[in-house]
Amino acid sequence: MIGNIRSAFNDLLEEITWMDDATKNVAREKAAAITEKIGYPEYIMNNTALAEDYEGVCHYYTAGFVLLLWDFLYPILIIRDRRFYHLVMTP
Repeated sequence: MIGNIRSAFNDLLEEITWMDDATKNVAREKAAAITEKIGYPEYIMNNTALAEDYEGVCHYYTAGFVLLLWDFLYPILIIRDRRFYHLVMTP
């Protein structure tokens, strides 16, 4: 499927007139560089290979979740401490 899309894209590049040849070449290179990742990788049952492939991804999403949680909890914590109540609640 991806190969068909890439082929149609390259055919379209031949037909268009508003793009110069240098830009068309860059577009062809980018189309050729697209990796086909539809379905599951062959190593789906290999936990070691999966861990290597997704190394760093979990940390990214964990950090995002922690920041989201902090944005939610921070005002609550401030309101509970009456010394900082005026920072969040104004008359």
